[in-house]
Amino acid sequence: MGALVTLDSTAATVEPGQTVTWAATVRNTGSVVDEFALTVVGDAAAWAVVEPGSLSLFPGAEGAAEIRFSPPRVPTQRAGPVPVGVKAASREDPAGSTVEESTLTVGSFQELTAELVPRTSRGRRSGRHEVAVDNRGNTPLRVRLRGTDADEQVALDVTPASMAPGPGKATFGRVHVVARKRFLRGAPQSRPFQLVAESDDAPPVTVDGAFMQEALFPRWALAALIALLLALLLLWFALLRPAIQTAAKNAVGEELAVSAEPAGDEGPADGAGDGAGDGAAEEPAPEPAVTTLPPAPPESLVPVAPPTTITTLVPLKGNAIDGRLFLTRPGSASYTVPDGNRLQLTDIVLQNPNGNSGTVQLKRDGITLLVVNLDNFRDLDYHFVSPIAFNPGQRLVFTADCSSSDCSPGIYYSGVLEAVGG
Repeated sequence: MGALVTLDSTAATVEPGQTVTWAATVRNTGSVVDEFALTVVGDAAAWAVVEPGSLSLFPGAEGAAEIRFSPPRVPTQRAGPVPVGVKAASREDPAGSTVEESTLTVGSFQELTAELVPRTSRGRRSGRHEVAVDNRGNTPLRVRLRGTDADEQVALDVTPASMAPGPGKATFGRVHVVARKRFLRGAPQSRPFQLVAESDDAPPVTVDGAFMQEALFPRWALAALIALLLALLLLWFALLRPAIQTAAKNAVGEELAVSAEPAGDEGPADGAGDGAGDGAAEEPAPEPAVTTLPPAPPESLVPVAPPTTITTLVPLKGNAIDGRLFLTRPGSASYTVPDGNRLQLTDIVLQNPNGNSGTVQLKRDGITLLVVNLDNFRDLDYHFVSPIAFNPGQRLVFTADCSSSDCSPGIYYSGVLEAVGG
């Protein structure tokens, strides 16, 4: 007893996302009426359908079934020949079951995508982006990256210039944008550019990006300079100028008084000697006061400069603020949100001007929000779509762990300082 299976597999190639149909003929070679269950075995079983799923046949009779193969269009579906087995399992005689084998070739497809993060960077001279290249096809690709700027306003450095992502894999690179010209003041100016990912086997992909170039002297710096000049003028007219005028008048008065007094060794004028003898004795002039300065403290008692230099928030327009925390050596600097206020942090720029090694951390109280290796950047920008919230009394802590004593990283942050209900 048993079965004989014959496959009509003339359509031996199928493209991912499409369907190919085979015809299967089953013959009952046994001596009794039997039912045969038809299934596909092997790698193609997940995307194969047999209709009908079973055939009841008299001895010597034949039945036909249809097998549809529909491989999915996904990177995990490899291209190339796939072994296929069609099994006819006998209900009356399981030992008489049979498997007919064949081969189905799955075609290849290419799909390339690219993404730029962030889409827009900010800075006075340069900005940094990361590019992610995804191979969503089922074959390896060799991809070349290049940047273009139709207006020639920026220079683009893409690293690496080529990459080879495997099927279903993503590779990452860096894009360094440098403005060709600077400007001293004014509103930020957008410098658009494009990043092109090209492959010999897939259509090219173009990603739009932009560098928002800021003035060398931002508006708040100009306002702060004007405020400082006004404060110095006010200090001059209110305190220094009156004090200088008073000191000058006193000096002139003393000179006039000294010049008006008679010399001590000269005799009295004619006819005035008797009158002078009747008067009281002339009082001696007071001796000049001597001021004794306290001795200088020993070197061990001289206060040591704190490890950090902290610049507090600078208000901009409305509730917007800018802040800076700079370190002069390894340590921590912090800013505490005032009571009755909430800080919504939207932008962070990390600076490593000396190219130190080590790490910097950004924390909210004792919770670490960001850890960055100093070796990886000189200027590094982060722009958050959803702001990081600091509630009243919470601290924004900037910590540096450097390998050298001249460690001087800094953080520039901006956002909104808004009042909250009591």
